[in-house]
Amino acid sequence: MKQYYHFVGWTYLNKQYKDKLKRDGAGTRIPTKYRHDQRHTGLYEIGGKVGETTSIRLRQECYFNDSNDVFQDFYDAQDYKVRINGNHDWTPHWSSSGAFTYELKRYEARIVSQTNAAQRDNAKTYEIGLTYRFTPQVDLTYSWKYKRNTSNDDAQAYGDLTNSLALTGAF
Repeated sequence: MKQYYHFVGWTYLNKQYKDKLKRDGAGTRIPTKYRHDQRHTGLYEIGGKVGETTSIRLRQECYFNDSNDVFQDFYDAQDYKVRINGNHDWTPHWSSSGAFTYELKRYEARIVSQTNAAQRDNAKTYEIGLTYRFTPQVDLTYSWKYKRNTSNDDAQAYGDLTNSLALTGAF
């Protein structure tokens, strides 16, 4: 790669609710106890140009949530995500892109009844896009995206297909 970059980041979020009470596992509010959430997110990305018209990027991201709200613990998870994507300019007006993402999500308090184990989801996402640039400020993009989630909880296994058409302008 002729030109490349690295990006490293970490974010800590501490959300203090002033008017939302903490809840127990049944969803009952606990008087005088306010909810607060914490999230840690780390990421690393490397990318660059391959030749004059192609770029690639590899990104790894992980986060975990923690809430003092027992009812909210259903959503607390550790999430690990890896994504690779590329873009190629075919002409000054036409470009295409593609991406693959793998995501592993481990829930701490979400127990699967069939196995009595914590829920684990594995998602794979495939994306392709085609863009026509009318001017440097106006683009028309068609995108196709397919996500397949497998889980040790059968109710959380699904396939999701999205087609989109976007007209965008920059001012």
